[in-house]
Amino acid sequence: MAMCMHIPSTTINHKTFLNPLTPTTKPHFSSPHKTHLSKHNIVQFNHVHQKGTLKIKVFEKLNDKELDPVQILENDGDWSSGLFWAVVGFLNQTSRSKCVIKVFDRWISKDGSRVSEFNYERIIRLLVEEGLVGYAVMALKDMKDIHGI
Repeated sequence: MAMCMHIPSTTINHKTFLNPLTPTTKPHFSSPHKTHLSKHNIVQFNHVHQKGTLKIKVFEKLNDKELDPVQILENDGDWSSGLFWAVVGFLNQTSRSKCVIKVFDRWISKDGSRVSEFNYERIIRLLVEEGLVGYAVMALKDMKDIHGI
């Protein structure tokens, strides 16, 4: 005896899957990361804005030639590498290159990782270009004697 299964007859065609009269809804995926990224971007923007404000304030202070750049660094707490080198360029352009070595010494003393051949080479090159060979020699001696680079 053969067993039969009764399957209802259904006509399936392309219209069954894609009916133009039926509004389609796009799936909505909510990602918890999207909100997190938005908050992160806002925080990052605020951080960039604060850094920009700090840079402006530092240069406003540096415009006053009566203020000591080392004291400005002390009052600010610390400067990022980018801000430090911008300050060095500013001091150089405003004929205050003799202040550069003092600021450099104080800046590297705040973070031991800044004591590097790269930073010393860069500062020595700048001092030599400005004709401050004596200061460049002092920096070279510090690099060799004090830091062993």
